[in-house]
Amino acid sequence: MMRAALVVLAGLMLSPTAMAYPPVAYHPAPLSTYRYQHVVYHREVARLDAAIRLRKAEIAAMERMLKEWEPLDRFSTGRPVMLDIERTRLQLLEARLGLQCLEQDLFDLIHARGRF
Repeated sequence: MMRAALVVLAGLMLSPTAMAYPPVAYHPAPLSTYRYQHVVYHREVARLDAAIRLRKAEIAAMERMLKEWEPLDRFSTGRPVMLDIERTRLQLLEARLGLQCLEQDLFDLIHARGRF
């Protein structure tokens, strides 16, 4: 009976009582959760906030450029800045889509924190 109560695990003899109460050193999760909630999470939020502010500034600059260039594109013959306008429109679209992705990432990060 006594031999049945002992378990051999990796060459070590462990009793059922020892297996029920493992040493505290083998529980790294509380420390990593604490580090995530108090350090990593705030860094990620700050990084996303900075990226969002940068994208908004890029969008504003491109909108100003288009506002200045579009009157030059209304000539009856020839379009001197057509390529620049089209390139800026595509970059503006890319920046707006990137902004939506960043805002969604920030939303997901903030709402995922509630699950911890």
